[in-house]
Amino acid sequence: MFFVITVFMPVFFLLLFVGVLGGSLSKSLGVGATAVPYIVYVTPGILAMAVGSSVSGTAIGITTDKAEGIMARFRTMAIAPTSVLTGAVVISVIRTLLGIVLLVGVALLFGFRTSVGFSRGPQPPASSRCS
Repeated sequence: MFFVITVFMPVFFLLLFVGVLGGSLSKSLGVGATAVPYIVYVTPGILAMAVGSSVSGTAIGITTDKAEGIMARFRTMAIAPTSVLTGAVVISVIRTLLGIVLLVGVALLFGFRTSVGFSRGPQPPASSRCS
């Protein structure tokens, strides 16, 4: 169940805010050439929300396991003491990355574009460039 919430809820929120509410909310973001699509504003916020909810869900799950005594049972086994925490964190990172990739893919389909390039590094000012 947590997998579905972590992966698909951010996509659902993106579809809700951009598809359903985007038309009425985007009217206040500029007119003409200065207009910025609403998806440019909402996508980073939903990404932050997805990462935060995944982290909090993992922390709550580990705390619940400790309170119910599952960690005490694991201490009787021949496993490393950090393996339970490491496993939970690795699975959470994989689940979060999958959700982020899916969210960015859907956002790109809806027209999300950014002016920041990934392939280009920082560019010097135009006056200091050599011709």
